[in-house]
This record gives sequence, structure tokens and C-alpha cells, in this order.
Amino acid sequence: ADEQPNGPRWKPEFGGQSHLSHPSGSLPGDWNAGVHAVPREESDSRPKVVSKDFQAILDSLVARHLHEVAEIQAENADLRARFLETKPIKVLRTLKEHVHFPGEDETEKVSDALDTSKVLSRLSKLTNESEKVNEKPELTNFQRLQLFLQSSTFDAIISAVLFTNVMLLGLQLQFEGSRIGYSIAYYPEKVPADRDWPGIQEGLHIADHLFTVIFTADVVLRIACLKCSFWKSPMNWIDTGVVVLTLATVFLDMSSLPIDPIFLRLLRLGKLARAFRMIILSGRLESFGLLLKCVLASVTMLGYATLVLIFVQCVCGMIISTLVSRYLEDPAMDAEGRRHVFQYWGTFTRTFLTMFEVLFANWAPSCRALVDNVSEWFTLIFVAYRCIVGFALLNVVNSVFVSQTLKIADSDEEYLIKLRQKHQDQYRKKLETLFKAADVTNDGFLELDEFMRLLEDEKMHLWLSQLQLEYHDLMELFQMIDSGDGRIDWKEFMEGAGRLKGQAKSMDVFRLETKIDAVMKSLNDKDGSKQRWKRNISLDSS
Repeated sequence: ADEQPNGPRWKPEFGGQSHLSHPSGSLPGDWNAGVHAVPREESDSRPKVVSKDFQAILDSLVARHLHEVAEIQAENADLRARFLETKPIKVLRTLKEHVHFPGEDETEKVSDALDTSKVLSRLSKLTNESEKVNEKPELTNFQRLQLFLQSSTFDAIISAVLFTNVMLLGLQLQFEGSRIGYSIAYYPEKVPADRDWPGIQEGLHIADHLFTVIFTADVVLRIACLKCSFWKSPMNWIDTGVVVLTLATVFLDMSSLPIDPIFLRLLRLGKLARAFRMIILSGRLESFGLLLKCVLASVTMLGYATLVLIFVQCVCGMIISTLVSRYLEDPAMDAEGRRHVFQYWGTFTRTFLTMFEVLFANWAPSCRALVDNVSEWFTLIFVAYRCIVGFALLNVVNSVFVSQTLKIADSDEEYLIKLRQKHQDQYRKKLETLFKAADVTNDGFLELDEFMRLLEDEKMHLWLSQLQLEYHDLMELFQMIDSGDGRIDWKEFMEGAGRLKGQAKSMDVFRLETKIDAVMKSLNDKDGSKQRWKRNISLDSS
């Protein structure tokens, strides 16, 4: 009866407390601290001997405990390995391996390398060093001039000068037209234009030469500063050609050569080719750039629409011209009426032009010419033409152009990025206004009572609805945004409102489902482990 089975057993000698003894001499964990046994009776000095059944239960418990300890140790080792592979630990490890600081021992322990103060000081030193490395050297005046000539500011200045030059050309044409009108006695005034506008002709010549000097200096300066890179842009070639053309105009104007004045005027109008420079500026103006892209993308659609309209106009015009030809050839008809009808429908070119007038301009005179002189049945023809072509066909063409414009706008990634950034900036400004209005104490923080005042103000309800935030969930909003200190600052408010903006997205729902699945799996694993442990205990007990 004194012999015990192999494994843990009760020691016969113990001083007031019994403990298990493992064959190896020790047990892991807190088992060496002792397993309390039933104290012996003081009157009985003989060692207690446990029964075989109780000893079997103890052996089963010890074996189960050792197995669980081994599982926990394996799990801890796996978690430790995963922890060492996380991004922060990798960063700190890289900092330790690749950053050397003078005066430090190369065999410094990892715990010292991961010390917070040391890491922060090292990161500060690295930041300062990187700033010194990335610090741009001081630019020379020549380099600053090169950057200025390629900047949007310089393009805007030249564009403004070009616009002023165009206005000057318009004023010059107005003056020359007024002079021609006086020469043919079109105007009732008896004073010539040069007397009505004293000094205008000399002023126009001086302004024209001034703009010539400005544009020439622009091209020469850019060639001297940009050198070979100047010729890489097609717009610069156009500018150079316009300057050469302008200088030739000035030379021919000042010379005594017999040059046609109309030719000189056309040469002056050639300066308008510099307007292509606005295309460069359009890349920096969102709306103007989008307009040019839509116009260029609609060229093909415009060509097809023009062909359809020309075909319809030709067919309808030839039908009307054929119906009117008998009236024009009948000598018995009134001669004045025939001339009136011939003015609109006499030839193919007149008919073609009249059909476009009927479609886009004043269609009543041409229609009245046929209704009053030929037949009133033309009323039905013109009403049907205006309803089918003038209303249905033109609206379809317009809708196609609008659809093409929207398609270009939706496919322009650069424009969409800028538009999204603009909306984010506007949303941020609204949030800042809301935060300042709610912060009564002006301390830069929102307390709970300040936050709850939003519920009592109807204007704040409108603000929250514009920000796509529900005011009746304000308490939950505060609890979700609050980091735990009982108040929220501007950064917490901005980040929280951005996350809670609008309805739940599909990504939010998917993330929530993933977390719920992970929690359910963890609960099922724990429940399965618990059931297996109970089953093993019941089997061991039996």
C-alpha cells in the first residue's frame, strides 16, 4: 500500500502543507509553489496515504496542466514572432542596424536601442540631417529669371498684354471703318473720323510699335535664357513666327515700297496667332482647360452633325426650289412677286442660304414670300420643317454635344482630382466654422456640455445636415470621436466627422462583417476548447 504509481505523488513528510512532486524534481509555473492538501490531524502522527482513485485524478490534472502550459508557450512564441515582424518593430530594428552614432557601443542591447527618448533624439537628428541634405542651394539671378520665364505668372502677364493688343486692333479697325463710312457718305456726320478722334491715328501707330517691342523682347529674352529648351515647345515656334511677321510688317510700313494696304492689314492680323499661347495658360486654369478639352473632343461630333444638317438642308431646299420654279417661269405672274420669290429661292445657293436662315435665323420673311405669292400650302411645309428639323433634330444634336462634354469632364482625372480637393477644402472650412461656433470658451476644445448645445440650436441642425451628419446621434458622435479625455480638439473633430460623414459605405460594411466573423471564430474556438477540456476532465474522472 505504501508503493505509489509513477508520476506525481504525495510526499509523506511535509511541514503543515503538502505539495506535488514530479519525477523530474520540479513543475513548471506555479506548481512548485505547492498544491494545498487537506491538513492532517494533529493527533495523528502517521503519514497520510491517498487512495489510488484520488491519485489518478491528480495525475490527470497535472498531465492536463502540463499540456496546456506547452500549448501556451507555443502560442506565445508564435505571437512573439508575429510581433517582431510588425512595422514599428521593423522600423526600430532598421534604425538600430543602419544608424551609427559616434561614442556608442556597437554591442548595445536592443532594449537600450528601443528606448523612447533615444529613438526620438535619433529621429530628430536624422530629420535635421535630411533637411540639411535636401536644403536647396541659393539660386542665382539668372536661374530665378529662367524659372520666372516658365512660370504661370509670366504666362498670365503675356496673355494680358496679348488681350490688350487684340483690343487695340479692334479699335484700329473701328477707326478705319469710320473713315471709309465718311468717304461713302454713309454717316450723317460731316466731320471726318480723323477730326472726330484727334490724334487717334498717331496713337495707334505708337501703341502698335510698343506692342511689337514687347513681343520681340519676350521672344529674345526667352531664347537667351532658355536656349535649346525654348525650341522644344511648338507654341514658342508660333511666337517666333509672329514676331518675325510683325517686324516685317513694321519694315514694309516704314518703307516706300508699293505694298497693298490690305496685305499689311492681314499681316497685322497675323499677330492674333499668339492667341494659341492661351492654350498653355489653360493648363493652369481648370475651367478654361476643361472648355478647350471639350471643344477639341467635340470636333469629330461637330463634323458628323454638320454633314447631317447640310444633307437635310440640301434635300429640303431642292424640293422647295423645284416647287417654286413653275411660278418663277410663268410670265403671267406679277413681276415684282417673282423678283421677291427669286431673292430667296431663285438659285441653289440662294435656296441653300435661305434654308439655313429658316433653321437658325429669321425664317418669317422667306416663308411669307412663298405663302403670299405662290401658295398657302407652303405653310404646312414650313411648320413641319420647323417642328422636325428645327426642334427635334437640333435638340438631339445639342444633347449629343452636352453628353460628350460631360463624358470628357468625367474622364478627366486631373480635373476630378482638383474638384475633389476643392470639395474637401470647402468641407474642412465648414467643419472649422461649426467647431468655432460650438466652442463657447474659445479654448480650442469642445466639452460635452458645449457639444450638447448643438442640439438646442436649429441653425446647427442645418449645418450638420449640410455636413451629412445627423444631429440626433450627437451623443454617440461625441463618444465615438472622443479619445477618452472627455473633450475633443479640432483634429479629433475633423477626423471623426470625416469618418462619420454620410451613410455607411460598402467598405465600412465589409470591414464590420470581417470583424464580426473574426470575433465569432474566436468565440467558437474558445467554446470548443472549453468543451474539450470539460470532456477530458469527465473522461479522466471516470
